[in-house]
Amino acid sequence: RFLSGDVDGALSAFRQGAVLARSAARPLVLREAAVGAALCCALLGYLEQAEEWLLEVPVVVAELGRVGAAEPAAEGRGVQTVRAIVALERLEPSSDTAVLPPGDLGAASGLGVVVIAVRSQVALRDGTHYEALAEVEAARQSLEGSTSSRSLRESLLAGAAVDLYLGLGYVSRARAAVAGMDRRYEAVALACARTDLVAGDLDDAVDRCTAWLATHLN
Repeated sequence: RFLSGDVDGALSAFRQGAVLARSAARPLVLREAAVGAALCCALLGYLEQAEEWLLEVPVVVAELGRVGAAEPAAEGRGVQTVRAIVALERLEPSSDTAVLPPGDLGAASGLGVVVIAVRSQVALRDGTHYEALAEVEAARQSLEGSTSSRSLRESLLAGAAVDLYLGLGYVSRARAAVAGMDRRYEAVALACARTDLVAGDLDDAVDRCTAWLATHLN
């Protein structure tokens, strides 16, 4: 569900998984479900709920240590990614946005794409547009031969590419980055609206946002 772009559905599934994991006393499954739910909440803008889900993680790690399970004490990339998204959404640049160095997750991983997208937003703040853009475009190219579900990954990378191109003043390249893509995904629809806004096509920008919002609310 997550990789197909159904983030709301994925959140519901992670919540159900957490309930089942608690009832079955499966701390490792609970940890994975909690991190997944937190990531979905962060992407949907439910920042308080994302932080609440993250509160589950230290408790679960402590329980795993008590029963002797083989689980690393570190928070892990998923938790770091959620914290970075929350910090960016709240316009609070901090160490939380700097804990995502380039790794080997790649575009084949849904989490890998989220990490790349977060780093692109950090780049808009620290001026490393070109470095981030190279990573985003490389990830987009790697998806071209993918046969697995890639809708969410494609839309997040397209949105990241548009933001970086607009930050560099390349409006035409920003338009090309989302050409032919499914506008039903929020990341794509808003990227198109932002491009219209920067290009001075204000009426088009408003129309895009209004149409997407009406569909989303229904």
